Amino acid sequence: MSKNASYSRYSTSFKLAVNLGIADQADISSLPTSTRHNFRNADFTDIVGKKYEGLTNRLEEIKDILDSRTATAVAHSIARVAFFLKRLGKNAHRLNKIKSPQIRESFIYLVERTKQFIPDKQILKFFDMTPRRFNLWKANPIGCTRAPRFECVASYPTQLTNNEIAKLIKAFRDPIKSAWSAFAIAATLVRERIVISSIPTILSYARDLGLHKRKVKNKKQKRGSIEAEDVDEVWHMDVTQIKSTEGIVHYLHLLIDNYSRKILSWHLDTKLRARNSRVVTRKAITQMADKKKSAMLITDGGSEFDNMMMRTTLAGTGLELMIAGKDVDFSNSMIEAVNKSLKYRHIFPRGLPKANRLWESLKHYIEEYNCRPHTKLKGLTPNEVYSGYELDEELYKLLMSDAREKRMEINRSSCPPCQPVPPVYPFDEPVVEIQAYKGTETDKTCEAGTCSKVKSGGDCRSCSK
Repeated sequence: MSKNASYSRYSTSFKLAVNLGIADQADISSLPTSTRHNFRNADFTDIVGKKYEGLTNRLEEIKDILDSRTATAVAHSIARVAFFLKRLGKNAHRLNKIKSPQIRESFIYLVERTKQFIPDKQILKFFDMTPRRFNLWKANPIGCTRAPRFECVASYPTQLTNNEIAKLIKAFRDPIKSAWSAFAIAATLVRERIVISSIPTILSYARDLGLHKRKVKNKKQKRGSIEAEDVDEVWHMDVTQIKSTEGIVHYLHLLIDNYSRKILSWHLDTKLRARNSRVVTRKAITQMADKKKSAMLITDGGSEFDNMMMRTTLAGTGLELMIAGKDVDFSNSMIEAVNKSLKYRHIFPRGLPKANRLWESLKHYIEEYNCRPHTKLKGLTPNEVYSGYELDEELYKLLMSDAREKRMEINRSSCPPCQPVPPVYPFDEPVVEIQAYKGTETDKTCEAGTCSKVKSGGDCRSCSK
C-alpha cells in the first residue's frame, strides 16, 4: 500500500447508530466487512461522521423509543394469545387434543411470532402443551387429510384402519340401533369382533366423525342409592303409564334386578290393579335360583304395591317388601330410569303404537334391552350378568394385542404419499398482498367515476373504459 493512502474516519454517533442497528441500510452496506465488525466490537474513538451529528446527545431518547417499541411488541404478542384463546372458546383447555389442521397451523404460527417477546416454553405451559407434542406438530402441522384425525397413519399406526372406520360408521348409522346408546353400539362392535379396540377409543372416533355428539359424564352416585353385590339381593318394581294412538291408557308393571339390571318380569293392562303387581312378582320368583334367598323388593307407596295381597304373596319367600322413602331412605330411581329409557328412546321416537300392537312392541324392546350391552356392566348384557357369565379378561387382552399388531401392519403398508395443504394465518395480515388491477394507459377512469371493483380490491378488466 502506498504511503499516501487515505483512510475514512467516522463519527462516534455513526458507530453507535450502526451498533444499535438504526443507521441507514445503504450506509451500513457501504462499509467494509472489517469496519462493520470493528464498529460492533471495538472501542469508540474520535472519528468523523457529520451526518449523525448530535446523535450522541440523544442516546437516552433513542433508548426510550426502542423500549417503547419492545413494550408495544410485547402487548401485540399478548393480544395475539388472547385472540387465539377467544377463537378456541371452550376448547382452550384441550388444545393438545384438537385435530383440526387449521388450529394446529395457527398455533404454530402464534408461537413462532411471539416467542421473541414471550418465551415459547411459557406459551406451551399456558396451553398445557408439551414441547414434544409441539415439535411433532411442527414436523407435521397439517396432518393427513385422508385420516379422520388428521394424523399420519404411518407415523401413528395404531389408529383404526379405513376398513374398521367404515364398519364403525355403518354400525352407528344403523336404523335398527337408533334407540341404542353410543356405549352399547361400541360395546357390540367389540363383542362381535367387528372392531377390536377399547370402547372409549371407539366412542372417541365416533365423536370425531360426528356420529356421537353427546359425551356422558360420570355422575356421582345419588345419596342414599343402593347397589347390590349379587343377583337376587335387591329388586325394584314400578308402574308407568303409556298411551296408544287411540288415546287408551295402559299401565306397565316392571320388575328389575338391581345387580344385573335385567327386567325379570313385566305385565301390561288397561287398569291399575293390585293383582298385576302379584302377577309380576310371581313371574320373577320363578326365575330365582334360590327361592328362599333373602332379598328386598323396593317399591313406592302406591296402593297397587302396599297391600295385603302383596304381603300374602311374599309370605313364605325370602322377599321383604320395602317402601322407598319410608322403610328405606333411598329412592326407587333405578327402575324409574328404565321407564324413562323405555318411553323416550324406544316408544316416543318411533311413534305411539296402536293398542293391539303395544304389547308386541314392548316385548320386542324388553328382549332387546336384556340382550344389549350396558354401561354399568362394563359391556356385558343384563342376561349375561344375571346368569353368572364373567368376562374373560385374558382372552380380551390377547385379542386386543393381536388386533393392534395387525392394525399397525395395515396402516404402515397402506399409507399413500402426503398431499400438502396450504397453511393458514388467521391471526395476522395476509402473507401475500393482492394488488388491484388499475387499468391500462387508455383505461384509467370508470364511467361511474370510481370503479367499485378496484375499490374493493377486485379485477376491473371487464370495464370498457
